[in-house]
Amino acid sequence: MDFVLDGLFIYKNGYDIKILFIPSLVIFAFASIFNLILAMSLIISENFKHDNFKEWLKKNSIVASIFTLFSATNVEVLNILSSKIGGFKMFSANFMENTISIIFWFSVVNFIVKDIPQFECQKRKRSSGNDDDDDYDDDDDKEAIEA
Repeated sequence: MDFVLDGLFIYKNGYDIKILFIPSLVIFAFASIFNLILAMSLIISENFKHDNFKEWLKKNSIVASIFTLFSATNVEVLNILSSKIGGFKMFSANFMENTISIIFWFSVVNFIVKDIPQFECQKRKRSSGNDDDDDYDDDDDKEAIEA
């Protein structure tokens, strides 16, 4: 969902502050490519180093492929493969502890690299006065609260 909203924000509001359009687009693209490469690397690494995962992957290669592609949006999507959701065997991959740790730490890096700059872009857009709420007034809120 975050991926879709990020893309829509760039599409709809990308040119509101022209100087931030290219950085927003670069951050969005870099984060997506980075997540996809990381996810593919983790799946390949697990396949070579972990026999239980290799057996699971043979039986669930289509599911693993789909979720690896989805992980371009956020590397944490890989956690669904080991979630045992609904008791389905296709969601019972056994990742090594190292892989789980890497997924966690790179999701933190993803937050820092993508979401914090995005927040800064939105803050600058809001402070520039180019938003759709030009009629918004803090005094209206105060009057509504007092009533």
